[in-house]
Amino acid sequence: MPNLSLQYRFELLTAPVVLLVSVGFAKKNMRVEYSDDDALIARLINVAVNFIDVHGTLENAMITQIREEWLAPNP
Repeated sequence: MPNLSLQYRFELLTAPVVLLVSVGFAKKNMRVEYSDDDALIARLINVAVNFIDVHGTLENAMITQIREEWLAPNP
């Protein structure tokens, strides 16, 4: 089976302006009361949203953004 990651990809041109889930909302749901891990929580939110937006089952962006589709020619 060919490696499709080399033949097909999306490249983010303009990132979303806001997070889909705020850090405060995530902290409240995880019952985190301190701010030591705010950067980690924000990163995890970004990773989850990017995975669902581009590689997940939605096949659509949840937040307005601009992506470029890249297709390699067949050999």
